[in-house]
Amino acid sequence: MKGISPLVAATLIVAMTVAVAGILNIWLMSFTKTSVEDIGEKAETQISCSNANVAFSYLTYCNGYLSGSIENTGLVELTNISLQVIYTNATIRQIDLCEGFNKAVECSKGNLTLSPSEEIPFNVSLEENYKIIKVISNCVNAKDELEASEISVC
Repeated sequence: MKGISPLVAATLIVAMTVAVAGILNIWLMSFTKTSVEDIGEKAETQISCSNANVAFSYLTYCNGYLSGSIENTGLVELTNISLQVIYTNATIRQIDLCEGFNKAVECSKGNLTLSPSEEIPFNVSLEENYKIIKVISNCVNAKDELEASEISVC
Protein backbone atom coordinates (compact mmCIF):
# COMPACT_ATOMS: atom_id res chain seq x y z
CA MET A 1 0.00 0.00 0.00
CA LYS A 2 1.37 3.32 -1.00
CA GLY A 3 0.82 6.67 0.74
CA ILE A 4 1.04 10.14 -0.64
CA SER A 5 4.39 11.72 -1.11
CA PRO A 6 5.70 14.08 1.59
CA LEU A 7 5.61 16.99 -0.87
CA VAL A 8 1.89 16.49 -1.62
CA ALA A 9 1.12 16.04 2.09
CA ALA A 10 2.90 19.27 3.00
CA THR A 11 1.15 21.13 0.17
CA LEU A 12 -2.26 19.86 1.37
CA ILE A 13 -1.54 20.90 4.98
CA VAL A 14 -0.47 24.39 3.89
CA ALA A 15 -3.56 24.73 1.63
CA MET A 16 -5.91 23.64 4.43
CA THR A 17 -4.25 26.00 6.89
CA VAL A 18 -4.58 28.93 4.48
CA ALA A 19 -8.25 28.06 3.83
CA VAL A 20 -9.10 27.87 7.54
CA ALA A 21 -7.22 31.11 8.21
CA GLY A 22 -9.17 32.81 5.39
CA ILE A 23 -12.50 31.64 6.80
CA LEU A 24 -11.54 32.77 10.32
CA ASN A 25 -10.37 36.12 8.96
CA ILE A 26 -13.71 36.77 7.23
CA TRP A 27 -15.68 35.78 10.34
CA LEU A 28 -13.46 37.85 12.66
CA MET A 29 -13.74 40.95 10.45
CA SER A 30 -17.54 40.64 10.36
CA PHE A 31 -17.75 40.04 14.13
CA THR A 32 -15.48 43.01 14.87
CA LYS A 33 -17.44 45.35 12.58
CA THR A 34 -20.78 44.34 14.15
CA SER A 35 -19.39 44.71 17.69
CA VAL A 36 -17.92 48.15 17.00
CA GLU A 37 -21.22 49.35 15.48
CA ASP A 38 -23.23 48.04 18.47
CA ILE A 39 -20.87 49.64 20.99
CA GLY A 40 -20.97 52.91 19.04
CA GLU A 41 -24.78 52.99 19.06
CA LYS A 42 -24.93 52.25 22.79
CA ALA A 43 -22.34 54.92 23.56
CA GLU A 44 -24.22 57.46 21.44
CA THR A 45 -27.46 56.65 23.29
CA GLN A 46 -25.78 56.96 26.69
CA ILE A 47 -24.22 60.31 25.78
CA SER A 48 -27.50 61.76 24.52
CA CYS A 49 -29.41 60.31 27.49
CA SER A 50 -27.03 61.96 29.96
CA ASN A 51 -29.17 65.11 29.54
CA ALA A 52 -32.50 63.29 29.94
CA ASN A 53 -34.93 63.56 32.83
CA VAL A 54 -38.64 63.04 33.45
CA ALA A 55 -40.89 63.89 36.39
CA PHE A 56 -44.39 63.23 37.74
CA SER A 57 -46.63 66.02 38.95
CA TYR A 58 -50.13 66.31 40.41
CA LEU A 59 -50.58 62.58 41.04
CA THR A 60 -53.96 61.63 42.48
CA TYR A 61 -55.53 58.23 43.06
CA CYS A 62 -59.32 58.24 43.00
CA ASN A 63 -61.94 55.50 42.50
CA GLY A 64 -59.55 53.02 40.87
CA TYR A 65 -57.82 55.58 38.62
CA LEU A 66 -54.42 57.23 38.85
CA SER A 67 -54.22 60.64 37.20
CA GLY A 68 -51.53 63.28 36.96
CA SER A 69 -49.03 64.51 34.44
CA ILE A 70 -45.62 63.54 33.13
CA GLU A 71 -43.11 66.20 32.15
CA ASN A 72 -39.88 65.91 30.19
CA THR A 73 -37.58 68.03 32.35
CA GLY A 74 -34.43 67.14 30.40
CA LEU A 75 -32.84 68.38 27.20
CA VAL A 76 -33.52 65.42 24.88
CA GLU A 77 -36.64 63.89 23.38
CA LEU A 78 -37.92 60.86 25.31
CA THR A 79 -39.73 57.95 23.67
CA ASN A 80 -41.55 54.79 24.78
CA ILE A 81 -42.73 56.41 27.99
CA SER A 82 -44.60 54.03 30.27
CA LEU A 83 -45.65 53.59 33.87
CA GLN A 84 -44.43 50.76 36.04
CA VAL A 85 -46.55 49.83 39.05
CA ILE A 86 -45.13 47.78 41.91
CA TYR A 87 -47.85 46.35 44.12
CA THR A 88 -47.64 45.48 47.81
CA ASN A 89 -47.54 41.75 46.92
CA ALA A 90 -44.36 42.45 44.82
CA THR A 91 -46.04 41.94 41.43
CA ILE A 92 -45.15 44.42 38.71
CA ARG A 93 -47.42 45.83 36.00
CA GLN A 94 -46.19 47.89 33.08
CA ILE A 95 -48.67 50.35 31.60
CA ASP A 96 -47.69 51.40 28.08
CA LEU A 97 -48.80 54.90 27.16
CA CYS A 98 -49.88 56.39 23.82
CA GLU A 99 -50.94 59.90 22.95
CA GLY A 100 -54.71 60.22 22.97
CA PHE A 101 -56.78 63.39 22.60
CA ASN A 102 -54.53 65.89 24.47
CA LYS A 103 -53.58 63.28 27.08
CA ALA A 104 -51.69 60.02 27.50
CA VAL A 105 -53.81 56.88 27.52
CA GLU A 106 -53.10 53.23 28.18
CA CYS A 107 -52.51 51.16 25.05
CA SER A 108 -51.19 47.74 24.06
CA LYS A 109 -47.96 49.01 22.49
CA GLY A 110 -46.63 52.26 23.90
CA ASN A 111 -45.29 54.99 21.67
CA LEU A 112 -45.63 58.13 23.79
CA THR A 113 -42.96 60.71 22.95
CA LEU A 114 -42.22 63.90 24.90
CA SER A 115 -40.06 66.75 23.64
CA PRO A 116 -37.98 68.75 26.14
CA SER A 117 -40.21 70.81 28.48
CA GLU A 118 -43.35 69.09 27.18
CA GLU A 119 -45.91 67.94 29.74
CA ILE A 120 -48.86 65.61 29.17
CA PRO A 121 -51.68 64.58 31.54
CA PHE A 122 -52.66 60.92 31.96
CA ASN A 123 -55.41 58.87 33.55
CA VAL A 124 -55.05 55.07 33.91
CA SER A 125 -56.92 52.38 35.80
CA LEU A 126 -55.05 51.06 38.82
CA GLU A 127 -55.71 48.58 41.58
CA GLU A 128 -55.74 50.01 45.08
CA ASN A 129 -52.87 47.94 46.54
CA TYR A 130 -50.09 49.78 44.67
CA LYS A 131 -46.85 50.52 46.51
CA ILE A 132 -44.62 52.40 44.04
CA ILE A 133 -45.37 54.14 40.73
CA LYS A 134 -42.49 54.74 38.27
CA VAL A 135 -42.33 56.55 34.95
CA ILE A 136 -39.72 55.10 32.60
CA SER A 137 -38.54 55.85 29.07
CA ASN A 138 -36.02 54.86 26.41
CA CYS A 139 -33.30 56.59 28.46
CA VAL A 140 -32.50 54.43 31.48
CA ASN A 141 -31.53 57.37 33.70
CA ALA A 142 -34.69 59.35 32.79
CA LYS A 143 -37.15 58.10 35.40
CA ASP A 144 -39.15 59.23 38.40
CA GLU A 145 -40.79 57.22 41.14
CA LEU A 146 -43.22 57.91 43.94
CA GLU A 147 -44.36 55.76 46.83
CA ALA A 148 -48.05 55.37 47.60
CA SER A 149 -47.69 57.64 50.64
CA GLU A 150 -46.56 60.50 48.36
CA ILE A 151 -49.66 60.31 46.12
CA SER A 152 -52.81 62.23 47.02
CA VAL A 153 -56.03 60.27 47.43
CA CYS A 154 -59.49 61.74 46.82
